[in-house]
Amino acid sequence: MKYSTRNNLIFILVFALITGAYFLFKRQNSDGKKGETKDVVTVSTPDLVPDGALLKKLNTCIDCVNRNRDRARASYNRYGSWVKDMEKGPQGNETHKYGLYTIYGGKYYCDNLEGEKMLPPVLTDIDANIKTYLDAMRTLEALLIKTDKYYDNEDWKDDGMAKGKELHPQLIQAFNAFFNAETTLIQSVEKEGEKQPNSLPPVVVELTGSVFKIMENINNNPDAEALKNLIEATEAQAGGLSTLPDYNDNYKSIEDETGDLLKSAKKVMRNIKDGKPYTDDKRYFMNEMKDWINDYNQIKPEDGFLHKAEIQ
Repeated sequence: MKYSTRNNLIFILVFALITGAYFLFKRQNSDGKKGETKDVVTVSTPDLVPDGALLKKLNTCIDCVNRNRDRARASYNRYGSWVKDMEKGPQGNETHKYGLYTIYGGKYYCDNLEGEKMLPPVLTDIDANIKTYLDAMRTLEALLIKTDKYYDNEDWKDDGMAKGKELHPQLIQAFNAFFNAETTLIQSVEKEGEKQPNSLPPVVVELTGSVFKIMENINNNPDAEALKNLIEATEAQAGGLSTLPDYNDNYKSIEDETGDLLKSAKKVMRNIKDGKPYTDDKRYFMNEMKDWINDYNQIKPEDGFLHKAEIQ
């Protein structure tokens, strides 16, 4: 009798444990609705860590483009400043004739974007765009050297501008090919880079967004009141840089450059508010933007965020 009673007690205890475990399981996997349970699914949540190798390659592309971007446009604008008709080209009767600025080429900045030095990973479309860009860059570089030498030596005085007329269509074609290749490469790099998380501190990310909003406002039908609000918000964000645990010279440079940038933005805002011309102040602001982007791209480590292409 005692043996049977003991077995019964053991059975009841085991049954209670199993039943309790079952209902606990249901409760933990329920979505809160009576009678509904969820299957046990193991979900892998990857850490939001940027792909360092990928960003290194993308940033090398941006730095390569930035090396020649402004210089190429300065050369084109200098040529167009004295050629009266860019479709017909130079005729020889122009009042002034200037040489063209040569570009810097790809040395150091673009070395790791082709051949055996090509940085990983393989990115089929981007790699094709890199090749197109480098080919266009070298074609333009060689042609600018030749054209600049022609005008700098005043050889047009000896051949009646014959060589200048011959070089003109080649030059225009090379400029267009370069600008198109540049745009295509930047767009493909930015599209790929946007998929990566940004490891910069939130205050830097927010500041960057505000700075570019100010630029967009100034470039597209600027509104004085909206610009005023953006400037005030950006000033507050810039002030937060000094509180970063890893505050360094790079962040100090961005902080200082943001102050200069906002100073020029305020001039634009005041002129808009007073109904005065602001073209010169806008040009000054855009120059400050280039300096700001340069400082931004210097933040370390470089494989934690996507660099910015120089604005035009």
